[in-house]
Amino acid sequence: MTTSSATALSKIRTDRTRLERLSAVDRVAQLLRERIIQGHFAPGMRLPEQEICTALGVSRNTLRESFRLLTRERIVEQHLNKGTFVRTIGPNDIADLYRARHIIECAALRGLGHPPFRLDAVEDALRDSEQAARERDWAGRATADMCFHQAIADLAKCQRASELIRRVLAELRLAVHAIDAPHHFIESQLTGDREILASLRSGNAKESERRLTAHLDHSLRQLLNAHG
Repeated sequence: MTTSSATALSKIRTDRTRLERLSAVDRVAQLLRERIIQGHFAPGMRLPEQEICTALGVSRNTLRESFRLLTRERIVEQHLNKGTFVRTIGPNDIADLYRARHIIECAALRGLGHPPFRLDAVEDALRDSEQAARERDWAGRATADMCFHQAIADLAKCQRASELIRRVLAELRLAVHAIDAPHHFIESQLTGDREILASLRSGNAKESERRLTAHLDHSLRQLLNAHG
């Protein structure tokens, strides 16, 4: 082992406790992210530090670092001397999120190449969505719709694009939670998803992109109208 390697290893050993702490931070952030996206914490709601620390059995420093991660993802926002709040999404945010969806999801379909396409994840998400709709499980329906469009983006086989759309969809879920009757918006998405999948099954990527574009435009108008 060279002297430089030994020096580097001696320095990185001191990072062990930091790594363990960061792992805890990631786990707490993941849990809070899921609960926020599922609607357990509503937009605008304050996230009480002490109560969350007690419930999860974590230190305040760990929780605060988790909050910082979620702030970078634009899921929560921190106000000096007031605390941390679930972010409230406005019309400008919604329009921007849909622009991102157009860029990522439509590009995924545009680059599909020649059929047949591997649609297992897309089909599974649509089945879950239809099952949730039959059971009038609107939270489950919204989650399945997110999975459907995540699977559309995943068709590009680009890890960074998949990570970006995951964050976009999570942020967009906050906008759905904020409207008065989210089940009406959620229910209306199913027809568009079926049409997109039908085109993909037929091997027509160009028509699939056209239907996806129309679906996203329609969804944007609905959500903006719901936000007044």
